[in-house]
Amino acid sequence: MNTLADGSAFKVTAYKYYTPGGTCIESTGITPDVEVEYEFLGNEDEEYSYELDNQIQEALEVLGKE
Repeated sequence: MNTLADGSAFKVTAYKYYTPGGTCIESTGITPDVEVEYEFLGNEDEEYSYELDNQIQEALEVLGKE
């Protein structure tokens, strides 16, 4: 970490990520097994909650099957 004269700091991390099969995903990413377009399941006046997040709920359902 590098500290600046005003007391603030910054940290730079540089790396490449490889899948277990040895594929570098830099600039390409990973295609998801399940794609779910985001939809808030609550009413307009409700605050965000993971229970009302369809992507989180789908992830929990998929993980529960494994």
